[in-house]
Amino acid sequence: MKITAVLLLAACLTASASGHSQQVTLNEKDAPLEKVFKAIKQQTGYSFFFNEALLKKANLVTIQVSNRSLTEVLNICFVNQPLTYSIVGNTVVIEEKLKANNPDPVIANEPPPPLRITGTVYSDSTKIPLEGANIALKNKRSGTKTNAAGEFTIDAEIGDIIVISYVGYRDFEVSVTNNSLVINVALKLAIGESEEVFINTGYERLKQNELTGSVFHLNRDQIERSVSTDILSRMNGISNSLQFGLTKSALNTNGIQLRTLSTINSSSSPLIILDNFPFEGDINLINPNDIESVTILRDASATSIWDSRSSNGVIVLTTKNGKYGQRTGVSINSNISISEKPDLFYSKVLGSSDYIDVEKYLYENAYYTGRINDPGRLALSPVVEILLKQQAGQITPAQADAQISSLRTIDGRNQIGDIFLHKSIKQQYSVSIGGGGQDYRYYISLGFDKNLNSNVRDEFDRLSLTINNTFQLLKRKLEISPRIMYFQNTNHRNSALPNLDYPYARFVDENGNSLSIAKYRQGYIDTAGSGKLLDWSYRPVDELRFGNNKSITTQYQAGLDIRCKVFTGFETEVKYRYDRGTIETSNLQSI
Repeated sequence: MKITAVLLLAACLTASASGHSQQVTLNEKDAPLEKVFKAIKQQTGYSFFFNEALLKKANLVTIQVSNRSLTEVLNICFVNQPLTYSIVGNTVVIEEKLKANNPDPVIANEPPPPLRITGTVYSDSTKIPLEGANIALKNKRSGTKTNAAGEFTIDAEIGDIIVISYVGYRDFEVSVTNNSLVINVALKLAIGESEEVFINTGYERLKQNELTGSVFHLNRDQIERSVSTDILSRMNGISNSLQFGLTKSALNTNGIQLRTLSTINSSSSPLIILDNFPFEGDINLINPNDIESVTILRDASATSIWDSRSSNGVIVLTTKNGKYGQRTGVSINSNISISEKPDLFYSKVLGSSDYIDVEKYLYENAYYTGRINDPGRLALSPVVEILLKQQAGQITPAQADAQISSLRTIDGRNQIGDIFLHKSIKQQYSVSIGGGGQDYRYYISLGFDKNLNSNVRDEFDRLSLTINNTFQLLKRKLEISPRIMYFQNTNHRNSALPNLDYPYARFVDENGNSLSIAKYRQGYIDTAGSGKLLDWSYRPVDELRFGNNKSITTQYQAGLDIRCKVFTGFETEVKYRYDRGTIETSNLQSI
């Protein structure tokens, strides 16, 4: 008793030890409290002072912690125990929670300290940690989010319910107990209970865990995050394996690259698969609103399915279809996006006045002599022509200075921005009907797109029609799926965006009349052919107005898929496609 009194007196004079830094790791189930004390002493060096008779009243302890502080571990051990503890120096003193001779109702009613809950949240399908998942206590305002590794820490009390949520996944709830201090949660995708996630390789449909090799999958929600009018733009920034912005050519028709070049000077375009068949047309023909999923095959496993044509990777597109037992649903989608016209003043270039000073310096040092005497009569800039006239005595120095001074105030980028550029407007409209009965499902979609590019008279129109039907016969042993797809794109490419050979160029006068930009010296144009030739003057504004360059691409597919279940575990399937496309281009140039 004397020792106890001394220790209690020391406890009153000692500051709180809640900040002990010793780290404890325990994994005990239904263990006596004395055994837990021995394990803690071995790891921290702290001694325990107690009456053995008191420990006989203690409950068994179940605890699982890793690298937690001494205070946190003791708080967990003494939850629902008739005992309490205090830390005096390097000694933990154990005593009864309530004393018969001096009950303290304040201490008796004091709630137990909160528990620190840690855990990790990841996707059940991809096993990838989910960053930014919401961790909240149900019916309370406290909460947190997971870090880049999917980890979280939150304080809770016994009986609290932790709700874990993430966009596109089902919510998960767990009740806090002594056994739930570490929570690892695999969230499942938010799909119907009867649905399963299948990934289409273009040859067969497999579950996620049945796939081998490097495969990247985009579902409908991920595709519809963007409002672009082509499917490629909707994949930009989602898959880290696709490279965008490459120069289009005969060897790369889509401007994308999925893998490195398989052979020097070979095609670098990935193979496009549309509903299980190679798509030979322009991928921009396809309406992205009709696409259900995208699968990207990135390694040698693609070659095992699509042979040497897949050496640059494979992009598998699967169109939407109705569902059995689904009521008829109508979906209407309308998107309009407006972008500002390009800022020609973003790049810093030499201004007109400084440019003219350079021209005068070069003229005085005979830089233009070769161009002046060139028998090809190629055009000179207006400033050089003025300086030539002054040198020949056709105009006075004062007149030359006045004409040059008027050119110093002109910036040709202003007229290019006003005449040849405008805001880009992209419009997208689509309507679809889908549904099905017990033995029939259908999907019909009609889409129209109209894009006005930032260059004046550059336009794009697209009309698309998709019809997918599926019938089940012979007690669902036979499935027949007729398909029809139709696309028509119309491209108008009439932009004649001029180059600024000199910054003070003008394209229209004060009255809006077209001005010519010299390609040949004007004196030569005026005398060539003795007036019997057509007008040789180049007027960019007229080129823009009179151009008529149009290309119409039409493509349609008709197909039939037949699947027959011969007997349990054995099916046979036949697929057929008829694909036809035409491109009609007209480029009419008037006199």
